[in-house]
Amino acid sequence: MSKLSFTLFLLTALLGLVACSDENEGNLNNPPNLRSLSVPEQELVQQSNHFAFAMFKEIASARADENLFISPAQHQHGAAHDR
Repeated sequence: MSKLSFTLFLLTALLGLVACSDENEGNLNNPPNLRSLSVPEQELVQQSNHFAFAMFKEIASARADENLFISPAQHQHGAAHDR
């Protein structure tokens, strides 16, 4: 049984190393795939930015004497529970 466990461990380690390799690691001729945002996407970005800065300003003013750190992941997680 221990030989089987060791073999499975080695196989898992080998697969992990292969999965972590990056084929494009030295390739500098791989420009980002950029596109212009549509008008609705631009509006969404502006509204999201406005909301984020307004929320930060509100929280920061209530806790002026404290350090403040807001994680987007925390808010996404909280919003998922509100549904």
